[in-house]
Amino acid sequence: MGRAAVECYCSNSPERTILGDIQRGTGIPDEAFLTKCCWTTICGVRQKYGYRVSVRSDTWRDLCARMTAVRSRNPKWLTRRLPPNPLLATLEALRIKRKPDAETKGD
Repeated sequence: MGRAAVECYCSNSPERTILGDIQRGTGIPDEAFLTKCCWTTICGVRQKYGYRVSVRSDTWRDLCARMTAVRSRNPKWLTRRLPPNPLLATLEALRIKRKPDAETKGD
């Protein structure tokens, strides 16, 4: 399944279909876990029908564990990496060069 399949699942599936897939723990394509908009839709349906699928239920926990596993296998789901902050790099360099404080010496 590609991106089009994910868009079809998230955009074209009625809430009751998504809710049924959440309740069964099946039917949600792995690619749906890799897009923020799809995961937001899934979470929104779960929240709206929380009386049918509790956030503490084994089904929801299993679905979240599956999402975590899918995302860990696909690091590209993360957003673009930000360049390093030069201020933090400078502070880290100073911390490494700094000698132990004189206060730690005996009286």
